[in-house]
Amino acid sequence: MPRLLPAPAGLLAAALGCGLVAVLVLGTLSGGADAARYLLLGVVALLALVGCLAVPVEHLPTVALVLLVLVPDRIADYSSSPVLTPATAVLAVWTVRRLLTRSTTDAEQPVGGEHRLRHVLTGSAVLLLVGMVPLVLVSPSKRFSIGWVATFALAVVVPLLVGDLEREGRRLRQALPWVGSVVAGYAIVEYLLEQNLVYGPLYDALGLDELQHWSVYRSDATLGHPLVAGLFFATVLGFCTGRWLESHRSRFAAAAVLNGLGIVTTVSRGSYIAAAAAVSVVLLTALCVERQHRARRLLVLAVFAVGGVLAANSDAFVERGLSAEGLSSLNSRSSLPQIAVDTARAYHWLGGGPASSLPLAEPYNFQHLPIENSYLQLLIGIGLWGLALFVLVLVLAAVRAVRGRSFSGLGALVGYATAAGGFAALDSRRDLVVLLGLLVVIALRRPDERPAPGADEELPRPAGRPQPVRRPAAVPVGAGRGGAR
Repeated sequence: MPRLLPAPAGLLAAALGCGLVAVLVLGTLSGGADAARYLLLGVVALLALVGCLAVPVEHLPTVALVLLVLVPDRIADYSSSPVLTPATAVLAVWTVRRLLTRSTTDAEQPVGGEHRLRHVLTGSAVLLLVGMVPLVLVSPSKRFSIGWVATFALAVVVPLLVGDLEREGRRLRQALPWVGSVVAGYAIVEYLLEQNLVYGPLYDALGLDELQHWSVYRSDATLGHPLVAGLFFATVLGFCTGRWLESHRSRFAAAAVLNGLGIVTTVSRGSYIAAAAAVSVVLLTALCVERQHRARRLLVLAVFAVGGVLAANSDAFVERGLSAEGLSSLNSRSSLPQIAVDTARAYHWLGGGPASSLPLAEPYNFQHLPIENSYLQLLIGIGLWGLALFVLVLVLAAVRAVRGRSFSGLGALVGYATAAGGFAALDSRRDLVVLLGLLVVIALRRPDERPAPGADEELPRPAGRPQPVRRPAAVPVGAGRGGAR
């Protein structure tokens, strides 16, 4: 399969011409105070398109990962594009390029049970996508619903339909620990200084207020919100823990510790729970699946439990729990299940529109509470059937990771799914849907260090390497034809 799109020179020239025309048209039509903004957006979009066409196609999902981490949704909001965020735009380019460079190797699929499991996973995602289309037509917030469905299609459904994702999965597995560790290190610096050195001035310039920096300072790093940062760190922590079990390399253990400290800086109770769930599930699954190193894994589980207890009793966490905003958040969450059930029943459990849980629940939400639970949001927006299919996609991806002995993929999915239940993650933050799709790609790929089940444990010798020559044993001195004298 070619790494770059065919005829790159002509394609880049055509893209450059179209981009310049679009910039001129937007600048002419907009006029007024928004002219500079549209011109800037046009230039940025043009440069981004040229970059996406020049980068090898298997790197584009990794580019989407970096964008969703470095460009928070507070900046790349719905006003810049009603359908695509920067991360989903990159995935759209990736989709087109994969279709144009598709070859017979893309059709290769795992055999046996893994083949059937992949089909069920893909069918569940496609069924969920098709079922959401009629709900978009009746949604009270059609722009948000269209954007959410388009994001789910590009991030989750299309990769499952493309075929072979080995190269994309390998790049993502290499990049995720590094991206998470760098952002976690930045969060630690922000927490110590109680100031976001890079994004704080940018938010001020855009007229955006700080989020959830009340009685206790909470780091949001590059992700725009402490809860989103906590979810990301919990996801990377689960991944790095599993990666350490797969490779026995200490750098992944160090990355897990660094992301754990990143979670502490967010002071997010849901992220604490997500981290504990991810590490516990990964270690217990490894204990059940593999018999080697059981004592060490039990020791790591005990050390992590002690660390979790210490983090939960830290001054910042205790102060956050006893603060007025912390108690208010805890009390408001107790009313959410009843609000969600009443709203879902009003729409006959079929849903009232994706990404529309807040306006749908307004008649039953007398306190005007945010729906701080992603699964309750899905129950309201896409109904009981949609929630069941969404959870099925998560479960099947996790099962696929376990069957492929990908403890890293399992840990990332568990961390993500647990943290998403603690705040309004999926309904209003489309980049977290992109993150889900990337985690599914990671879960589908086997770790490099593990052979396929049933394969020989002894690796074959590389072709072309000379085989060692066995020399005959040396003849003792004095031995002749007649034997020893």
